[in-house]
Amino acid sequence: MLRPLALAKFPHTSDRWDVMAWEMTALDLLEAAGIEVPSRRLVRVGERSVLVLRRFDRTESGGRVGYISAMTALGADDGDHRDYADIAAAMLDLSRSPKADHHALFDRVVASIALGNTDDHLRNHGFLADQGFWRLSPAFDVNPTPDPWRQRSTTILGADAPPDEAEALLPFADECSLGQESARARMLRIGTAISGWRAAAQRNGVPDSELTLFAEAIDTRLAALRAVAEG
Repeated sequence: MLRPLALAKFPHTSDRWDVMAWEMTALDLLEAAGIEVPSRRLVRVGERSVLVLRRFDRTESGGRVGYISAMTALGADDGDHRDYADIAAAMLDLSRSPKADHHALFDRVVASIALGNTDDHLRNHGFLADQGFWRLSPAFDVNPTPDPWRQRSTTILGADAPPDEAEALLPFADECSLGQESARARMLRIGTAISGWRAAAQRNGVPDSELTLFAEAIDTRLAALRAVAEG
C-alpha cells in the first residue's frame, strides 16, 4: 500500500522501452551529479516497472507545500514555447535565493542536454513556496530519448537540438549568475557523473537491447557537452 506522501507513476502500454526504469536512471544520475531530486524507488508489478516518488509538495505530516509550475510563473499557457532564459529571468523576482536557483537551473539544463531530456516543457519545472518567496523544486519528469536529434520543448537561448544546445550553455551561464570557468567546471562534473549511465541503467534492470538503442543519443550529446566544456 502506498503512503499518502508517495506518488506512483505507471508506463503506458504503448511505450517501446522501459520508460520508468529510464526515468529512475535519469534521477539516479542527476543525484550523482549533485542535483536535487525526489526520494524514489523502482518496483516491478508483473512485467512492468513502476516508479514510486516521494511527493516534495507535502510536509512530513502530509500538509501541503505551496507549488507553482514554471508555466504559472511565466504567465504562459499550455503549448507555449519559452526559453530557459525566461525562467532564469523570472527567478530574479520569484526566488528567495536567485543565485542559488540560477546555479541549480544551469546544472539541470546541462544534465537535460546530456541525457536527451527533450520533454522539458513548462509543466516539468516548478517552484516551492519558501518564506514568502519561491525556490526551485527538485528535478522531476526527466526522461531520456533515444533520438539523438530530437528537438527540446524549452529552448536554450533559442537552441533546441544538438550541437547548438550544448554550444548555448556558456552564453546561458551569464543568465544564471555564473562565470565562464565555473560554468565549464560544472559541465565537466555533470558530464562525468552522467557518463556512468550504462551501469546506472543496468542497476535498474534496463536490458542490453535498450542500452544499444539509447547509446548513440546519450554518447553523442555527452561528446558535444565535453567539447564545449573543454573549449
